[in-house]
Amino acid sequence: MTVASTTTLATPASPALPWPRVAGTAALLLLFATHPVSFTNLLVDVRPSVALSLLMMMTSAVLMPRLLAELSTRAGLLYAMLFSWQLLTLLSHVLPLNYLSHWSSAALFANGLSYLLIPQALCFLLGAAAGRERADSERVLRGILWSHVVAVSVGLAFYLLRPGFVSAAEARVFGELSDRYLGFLPRMNGYYNSMVMGAVCVSGIGLVASAGRRVSAGTALVALFALGSLLTLQRSSWVLVVGTFLAWGAVSAARFLFARKLGARPFTTLAIVAVTVVALIGAFAYAREQLWYDIAKQELENRFKFFDTIVDERRGQWDSAFALVQDSPLGVGLGMASHKAAEVDGLQPFAVPDGNYFRYLAETGVPGIALLLVLLGRGAVRVVLARRWDIAVPMSLLLVAAIGTNILDLYYIGFVSWMLIGMANTVTARSTPSPDLSNG
Repeated sequence: MTVASTTTLATPASPALPWPRVAGTAALLLLFATHPVSFTNLLVDVRPSVALSLLMMMTSAVLMPRLLAELSTRAGLLYAMLFSWQLLTLLSHVLPLNYLSHWSSAALFANGLSYLLIPQALCFLLGAAAGRERADSERVLRGILWSHVVAVSVGLAFYLLRPGFVSAAEARVFGELSDRYLGFLPRMNGYYNSMVMGAVCVSGIGLVASAGRRVSAGTALVALFALGSLLTLQRSSWVLVVGTFLAWGAVSAARFLFARKLGARPFTTLAIVAVTVVALIGAFAYAREQLWYDIAKQELENRFKFFDTIVDERRGQWDSAFALVQDSPLGVGLGMASHKAAEVDGLQPFAVPDGNYFRYLAETGVPGIALLLVLLGRGAVRVVLARRWDIAVPMSLLLVAAIGTNILDLYYIGFVSWMLIGMANTVTARSTPSPDLSNG
């Protein structure tokens, strides 16, 4: 009697995705999640920052083993020192270590941990992992660019159409200050505030200018970001956008003169320019017919007329930061001088909501600002040596903007900033040229 034998062949398991690919995908998913979450806030009274913080924490828990491994790298160890020091300064919220701690609360402590620290760490580490592989870093950069396009396009649509639910949401968000803020409207907000949108336009035009190979591919996007920056009424954004636009235009003109052609498809370029000009003329004609046109025109004129006040309006906050660090060289605690602290009566005079470096100096003291600058400097050196201008230019623009705004911890643009800083700290020199992000 013969017993038939059967052999079971094991099906090989599918290879796991490499960590840089996983990190890049997670970074983009987190970034694009801000759009529906923030849009929902226009319709229902929710807290987008709370929702995103919870999402960040859940993502951190799922990826914890790989994130911890990322901290063991050179870039990760340097960031771990900054993270540890910031975490240590949170003790100021629960221990009477300085004068400001008398006004601390559970809400401020939770904000410092969940809104300032965890998203910062997660975005930096995901960016650092994606930055090791050129293909993954390019994919993240393309995602950032098109995420910016979505934000600015929606902001412009809301600016021109002024739907009722947007006006109602603005009145609800501003509350008692609605009369003051609505007098400055319409500033281009969308579902992000004007300061975030100004920084989005800055980094967006930087991405296009540094990575675009053809004028035809980038003209429409540059026009979109330039118009968005103008309508946000953010003067620091104006300066950086105009400077980048002039540099981009000069380089493009030089290429045209040397190559004797305007990109690979001159007719496409001219068509894009023509459509853009017609669209701008149409938008302007529509705006002139709106009730808010005179308000916006007057405010725009005032922003130009009193341009020199851009520093004067912040000087008092910066002086406050220096005074705090003189009294507490080790810092007053993460979040104790933030925009959230400005809502607390006792902390309001000490808040430094406009200027990340000054706020970091006040909150984390001399050790904190020193570690931050070393981390930023290391990233800047690496991207220059690697000739990764597609990372270097938008990151540099945001870091310059951080002198007068909270680029590093504002909603949405803070996520982008730390992703770029993470990528900058891990990129290596490659022989292949930077991609044309404008092609999608």
